[in-house]
Amino acid sequence: MVRKPLALAFLLILFVAAVNALSTMRVPAIDADEQGVLTELSVSVVPGTGKISVDISPLISVDTQESIRTAAQVAANLANKSLSSYDLHVSINADASSVDGPSGGAALTLLAYAELTNQRVRRDATVSAAVATDGTLSGVGGVREKMDAALADGIDLMVLSKGQSVGDDFDYVVYAIQRSNGSFQVVEAADAQEAARYLFTPTGSKIEGAPTQGIPPLSVEKITPSLASAPLKTLASEEISILNSSYAAFIDNLTQAGTNLTQVTGNEAAAEAVGRSVQKAGSNAQLLLDNGYYYSAANTAFLAAVMIESLSARNASEEQFGRLLDGLWDEIDSTTFELKTTANFEWVAAAELRYYWAKWKLDSIENSFEEGASVQSLAADYAAAKVWLEAAKRMNELAKTQAGGLEVTELNARNYARRMLDQANALAMEDERIAADNEITWHLQAATQECASAAYVACSTDSKFVLAYAHAMQDAQNKTGRQVMRQLATEEELSGYVDSPWAEAYFIHSLFNVQENNRTGDASYLVTALKLQNLASELKQNNAELLRELEFPMPYEPATSNATPIPSRAPSVTPSASAPVVVVTTSQPLQNPLNLFLALAAVTAAVLLLAFLLSRVTARKTAPRSLEQTLERLDEALVEGRISERTYDRLRAKYSAKRLAEEKKPVRRKLRRR
Repeated sequence: MVRKPLALAFLLILFVAAVNALSTMRVPAIDADEQGVLTELSVSVVPGTGKISVDISPLISVDTQESIRTAAQVAANLANKSLSSYDLHVSINADASSVDGPSGGAALTLLAYAELTNQRVRRDATVSAAVATDGTLSGVGGVREKMDAALADGIDLMVLSKGQSVGDDFDYVVYAIQRSNGSFQVVEAADAQEAARYLFTPTGSKIEGAPTQGIPPLSVEKITPSLASAPLKTLASEEISILNSSYAAFIDNLTQAGTNLTQVTGNEAAAEAVGRSVQKAGSNAQLLLDNGYYYSAANTAFLAAVMIESLSARNASEEQFGRLLDGLWDEIDSTTFELKTTANFEWVAAAELRYYWAKWKLDSIENSFEEGASVQSLAADYAAAKVWLEAAKRMNELAKTQAGGLEVTELNARNYARRMLDQANALAMEDERIAADNEITWHLQAATQECASAAYVACSTDSKFVLAYAHAMQDAQNKTGRQVMRQLATEEELSGYVDSPWAEAYFIHSLFNVQENNRTGDASYLVTALKLQNLASELKQNNAELLRELEFPMPYEPATSNATPIPSRAPSVTPSASAPVVVVTTSQPLQNPLNLFLALAAVTAAVLLLAFLLSRVTARKTAPRSLEQTLERLDEALVEGRISERTYDRLRAKYSAKRLAEEKKPVRRKLRRR
């Protein structure tokens, strides 16, 4: 008789536990049509052995399963409980496509935490973020679509990971406030613990101190560059003017073609984002220019110009895109540069860098286009090549304003450029992370092409990009943002870079990136700042070395060679007591003339026979010269004065064309690669 009441009591306890132990949240996700939807997630926890079960049909992906396991462990750590003592059941009420991936990780973590600590998540709140094993939250995609779904379903609070309240120049905090008349709040959390502080507040309450905008407006400390940077100020001003006029022309062309920006971008939201981006880029660039950040201003305008050109090209037909490529090749073929002098060579080299970047990018586009890549996928690369070439022409015009200086011979920089390229290659080969970095690979390939094209000053400069960025990657490895910050130089050291306008420009740009880290909280700006400061130091050294090499070139020694460097000028040699002396003596002179004649005849015959045999051996063993060797011999012939510059230009063009022809693959469309 006692057993029946006990059994009923036990069942009642389990029933109550089952009823209470169920935490639910409406979590925004993206469906198969890339639209925002709300997914209902439920988590229940009961004493057990660490089992995790999921109730959803059809089956979810491996990524989502892994996300659930990570969320459960993070929740247990946060609650200071052992996961092996509980069984966790997850119920997902949605299409599998809408929950695929890690974006629901933070929600699952907070729901499991609520179960383990007997708390309840507020009913009008949601979170969209991935979670790492240490509890750190990270960004997810489709923030705007998810926010629209949350707004439509009566959600009043949305938690995002750090840095996600602004994306693609779109402020989600302002957007949410405007859409909800101030009732919808957006807050950021660095980790699950911080997210819990928001999600366990009373339903309907307001988060004190919640931001009214995602990121503060751009603001920088005024800086005063040297007079040597005046041409860069001119360039930045031109870039801003061109940005404003090109966007206006782009919109006019769309109107004349009977279309609009919404049709080009695919939807109204994207069109609005483009308009805001261009407007913001123009105003930010002008603010940077007014405060002395000339390169930062030019770069901001440049990136916006690339976006506009990309939009202009992305909807072209294959035939139209082919004509665009042909037109760009024609521009490349007709581009020439100022003769280098000791006064202007940095500016001419800067122009040549952009020229070769454009040329190499265009060559890559041609290959991809012939292999069947879509116009839309190549539009951004085409835009970068076009805007790079335009920048190269403007920089070359600025080089003309640098009067004075002595004319320099490009070939004098050949051995120095090859040494720098060897160093860059060696550094990339010894570290897999460096070799896998896209930006470093880009500059390394560009430097290789520049050396092969006899653009030795540009080659040495691109090699310096590789060395600077590679060393920055090594310096920043396994370091926190605060540790990287301590490595960075401050404005007080700016005066050390005034001898090179480009070194100064990149150093000032690094200071801008430090301020962007302070404004946005994005630590990647600090790594960029470290790269730029390394680059400023490398270019400062490069400038001094090039000036010396252009006047007194050093012999070439490969980076892997252990040979002792040969001095640029042979030292005078004076006899010393320790130096070996070779003395030639004869026992006695030949006195018989006939004997003398016979001896001379025998020696002559032996020499002729030896010469004949050597010629036969050499003829059999000498391999034909490679095109690279031929081009090097051509360089040497010009330096030694054995051929004229006109003959040199003609022959180099001939052999360079042969080399490019060897590299070409069979293609459908006739390539106009130069």
